[in-house]
Amino acid sequence: MNDALEPEFASVLRDIMTKISSRDVGEFRSSQSLSELGLDSVSLAEVIVMLEDEFDVSLDQREIEQIESFGDLQDLLQRARSKK
Repeated sequence: MNDALEPEFASVLRDIMTKISSRDVGEFRSSQSLSELGLDSVSLAEVIVMLEDEFDVSLDQREIEQIESFGDLQDLLQRARSKK
């Protein structure tokens, strides 16, 4: 199974993580838990807002609350982009 994120999403996510954290995030994996990077609810909210701005989408709060991994986040963004 391929555990890599799509290159565009991974690149944007890396840029965002660099802005909000000084930690080296390494390679993102789709199965990687958001909590593995120490994202608290405030940091996650920042990431979501920045992703919404970058991809020009609005994500549903109920769906955001279900996100556990970077793959989940990528899938949610893809669904939102396909609805545009």
